[in-house]
Amino acid sequence: MLQLMAWQESQRRTFTHTINATETLLDNSVFSAELGLHNYGLFRKDSNKNGGGFLTAIKNDLLVTRKSELKFVAISNYHLSK
Repeated sequence: MLQLMAWQESQRRTFTHTINATETLLDNSVFSAELGLHNYGLFRKDSNKNGGGFLTAIKNDLLVTRKSELKFVAISNYHLSK
């Protein structure tokens, strides 16, 4: 939890437009709002019993369009524009 709090604080001090995290180990017991990524839209693929998981956070002032034709096995791609 301490690592998460430090990460949240670092995000408040930066102007990061996109954040990507792998091996998040998040599951449905963790709500997106608990991550403290305010002003970001979150896209998650949660972990399973074998681990893993990823998260993409995109700043709300960016237009995000899901491109289904670019979808891979476990990862969806998004087109960003401002």
